[in-house]
Amino acid sequence: MRRIILISYLICLILLVSSKAYCQIHIKFQIGGQEKEVIPRVESVVMQNDSVISFSTFNTSNTELTIPAKGAYKISLSAHNYQPWESNLNLRNDTVINVIMQKSPIALQEVVVKGTKTPTVTATGETFYLSSKARKEKDPFKALSEIPVLNVNPISQSITTRDGSSPLILIDGRLVNSGINPILPADIESVTVEDVVSARYLDQDINKIINIHLRKERPLYLYFEERTRHDIPLRKGFVGSNFEIGRSHFAVYGSVFYNYLTKDRIDYETLEKQNNQQKQLIGSNISRKNDFDLKLLFKYEPNARNYFAWNISNRISNMHKSATYNGEYLNNNISNKMTADDHTKDKSNGWLGSFFYEHTFKDKSSLDVYSYFNHAKANRRQQYAEHITSDLIPTFLSLDNIRNQVGLDVDYNGVRHKYGQIEAGNHFLYTHDNLWDNVFSPSVLTHVSQSSNYSYISYSKVWKKIMLMTSVGLQGLFVKVDSRSDSYWRPKTSVAIGFRVSKSQTARLSYTLNNILPSPQQLAPVSSSVNPWQKVEGNMNLRPIQTHDLALTYDIKILNWLRLQTFAKHKITTNMIESFLRKENNYVIQSYRNNGCYNIWNTGFGLSINSNSVQAYLSPALNWEHYEGGNRLSSWGLNGNLTWWALDQMAIQVEAEWKNKSYSAISITKYSNPMSANISMAWYPTDNIQISAGITYLGGIREQITTIDTPNYYQRQKMSFHSESFRPWILFAYTIRKHNKLRIENKMPYFDMDR
Repeated sequence: MRRIILISYLICLILLVSSKAYCQIHIKFQIGGQEKEVIPRVESVVMQNDSVISFSTFNTSNTELTIPAKGAYKISLSAHNYQPWESNLNLRNDTVINVIMQKSPIALQEVVVKGTKTPTVTATGETFYLSSKARKEKDPFKALSEIPVLNVNPISQSITTRDGSSPLILIDGRLVNSGINPILPADIESVTVEDVVSARYLDQDINKIINIHLRKERPLYLYFEERTRHDIPLRKGFVGSNFEIGRSHFAVYGSVFYNYLTKDRIDYETLEKQNNQQKQLIGSNISRKNDFDLKLLFKYEPNARNYFAWNISNRISNMHKSATYNGEYLNNNISNKMTADDHTKDKSNGWLGSFFYEHTFKDKSSLDVYSYFNHAKANRRQQYAEHITSDLIPTFLSLDNIRNQVGLDVDYNGVRHKYGQIEAGNHFLYTHDNLWDNVFSPSVLTHVSQSSNYSYISYSKVWKKIMLMTSVGLQGLFVKVDSRSDSYWRPKTSVAIGFRVSKSQTARLSYTLNNILPSPQQLAPVSSSVNPWQKVEGNMNLRPIQTHDLALTYDIKILNWLRLQTFAKHKITTNMIESFLRKENNYVIQSYRNNGCYNIWNTGFGLSINSNSVQAYLSPALNWEHYEGGNRLSSWGLNGNLTWWALDQMAIQVEAEWKNKSYSAISITKYSNPMSANISMAWYPTDNIQISAGITYLGGIREQITTIDTPNYYQRQKMSFHSESFRPWILFAYTIRKHNKLRIENKMPYFDMDR
């Protein structure tokens, strides 16, 4: 009896296994190219009902996949330098599929070749296409370093434009929060660098944009990165992680970073003169700072036409400064020894919550809605005491600030038609600051409210060799400081005309008109200085400033690896908000005022070298400035960088910047040595690991001298940055990217919590 039961059990088990095997579907692929070439590496993704069933890599032309059961599946095949192959199949039986994959044709001007596209020139900038070598990289910053108009540091993961400014990064035309780090270079379709922005971005004080366009494939993916950097000995560093995980319709991105600064020493030599009094002090300031940055972003894309994103961010910062000075005090030529102590504590805590929605219409135009709320608290406590013989002269500063800010942006982005492209939108921003001066009892409270409502429309068109972008807008500005209210209506304009002189030469003329509100600190009538001879306070009567930017650039591609850009720029600022000094009793009051026009002229050139293993850039410039009622002031600057890749696994980078002078309305600052002079080296032993080391500032001890010279007051201050000069550092990073090419693009606009 037991034998019969055992045999029956074995028969049932065999039938069960065989029935399960029978239900499986076997797909045999025969894969090749158009010219019957063997494709060495093909990736396959099998999906059912938005779930990834299988992910495999084929290394032969004949291979087989096993599907668990009958049903409808979506099968995708991809290979480097080949167009993706996709098919929706209703599988019932074993089958054989012949796949012929086509190479990606890339247009180079009027000839179709297999290689890198020639950059496309537009009225506002230029669009670049990564080479096949760059697309094979795992580090997006390393891949982007081949773009000749960008200065990319893959070690510090930073990008600047040729003029040294930090651009705004967009992904597929949207401002992003998760940054460039999660992107795999193979997913980058093109990169557009815009030197002139439309009226849409003028209210955000943005003048340069990098727009990264990604491929539209989206599978299950995972991204994780751990980074840590430290000076040796310890002074400045950070440690933190980024992660992103998601499916084709939902994803979560997070970031946690801790930044610190400790024992940062700056030496001061200060000379002050007022009436028959003089103070001369020498000492050091030691700083400590701790920052925590937290970020969480949810992205949801139910279908191809709708995209949702929710973001919450928190930033906590604490800074402590302690300084001790020794010197001499003279009163009517009578000398006394003098010491001074300065202790400062700054704390801030800010929260940001935001929501973003994008709807894409049938004609591929889109409507964006972005709303956000920012709540932040900040306080400063400062105590400064001067000891002259037996006398003690203490000065205190105690300021609190609570900010609430709400914004709503609605933008329509049209598609290109024969008649051109149209964009339009409206941006609303309301900011309310409560500022307490706690030195007085009871505390003095100042309310500062600012509102801005800005509507715009933009039009762009290309006529063969001529490219045009024109954008106009109207902005309503409303300011209230306590009981005083003011309102203004101002135009905003951005116009750019590009002309393709030849295949290798392009000229561009641009003009931008913008308006900028005074900051709450410039408006609030509270003192922010502990200097017993000098007070710094705001002015509630300030009006918005207006800027006019005119630029002419001429680009020449001398060789495939050599580019030259010449430029001439002129900026006019009307209703200029500038600092000024006035005498009041025994004090010198430094405040702000609208004082006519400020002009600055800038001219120079930039030379870019981009070969297989070397990227270099050099740009000298001359500047002339003129403040209302002052003399014409001149200065010069030079910045350059060099990156050398050795065997694709090691990079050596050198960066340097020189400037002889800079000016304000009441002061001049002279730089006795380079403003920056850094060298670093990065080693990539694997695709996941980066080990870097370097030295910050090789130009000796960085120093600068600032002088204020007026009939009623004189100050000369020399600063020596000892701690940051000739400072070694080391960095380690570990990165994991899985199926990154199917990630959901992050379209949540970027919000600067410091603005």
